[in-house]
Amino acid sequence: MPRIKMVVLDFDGVIVESGRGEKIWRWLAKKIRVKTPKIFFFLQEIIEDEFNIRSELIGETIEYIKILNQNNCLVGLLTDRSLWSLDMFFSKNNRLINFNKFAFVQGRKSVLNRLVKKLPLKTVFFESKETKPNAQMFQNLKRFAKEKNIELQEIMVIDDLPAMIELARTNGLSVPPTYYYFAD
Repeated sequence: MPRIKMVVLDFDGVIVESGRGEKIWRWLAKKIRVKTPKIFFFLQEIIEDEFNIRSELIGETIEYIKILNQNNCLVGLLTDRSLWSLDMFFSKNNRLINFNKFAFVQGRKSVLNRLVKKLPLKTVFFESKETKPNAQMFQNLKRFAKEKNIELQEIMVIDDLPAMIELARTNGLSVPPTYYYFAD
């Protein structure tokens, strides 16, 4: 088994408890049999910010990120969140974790991203027009890995959506040997 040089995490459901808003939007999209429209994520982010609703950080994950960083393992994010939403979250929770912990971030394209003043120097950010699950979201990760001389099997992807785990596996990335998914 190759040594893991990079771990790529989902945000909602892995770093923070999945927000009720995301669960509702995904449930609704599933009921009407469409891919989750981006407007749902946009509205969720605006509502969360407006009403100061914050999902709770998962303490274990934060500790794992710190350990990975200490052991020179790169950490990335692959999320449907916009850069604006992530920036707002990390700026309000920076005592526990901040953007500097992430070498790679693949987020959702949003007009709100223009409001972000600057990114940490170590963080490489890519935007995607597509929402998860989508194989195209892995293209920027593959390009980043190639630039850093990291083989795809040296990247572990951790996500709470089984479809993303399968896409990671079919794209040549490592996934945890077993993972647990609890349907809502």
